[in-house]
Amino acid sequence: MSNEQKKPKTIGDVVVNKVLGVNAKVETTKVLECGAVLFSINGGESFAAVTSDNQTTTIANAQAVFGVLCDN
Repeated sequence: MSNEQKKPKTIGDVVVNKVLGVNAKVETTKVLECGAVLFSINGGESFAAVTSDNQTTTIANAQAVFGVLCDN
């Protein structure tokens, strides 16, 4: 047994600190505000909003990549 202690993960260990701007098609039937969380399962070709109806299956999808809407 080792006496080594593992430090807890910090935000910097989990969050990508780089800003990556992507112009992509956003598939939605309603107006989204800046800050809306989006996901893509086709490599970023198009995105859809994460909603209470799809959040569980979206988060569990290994192909999903996430983003934040930065412009209306």
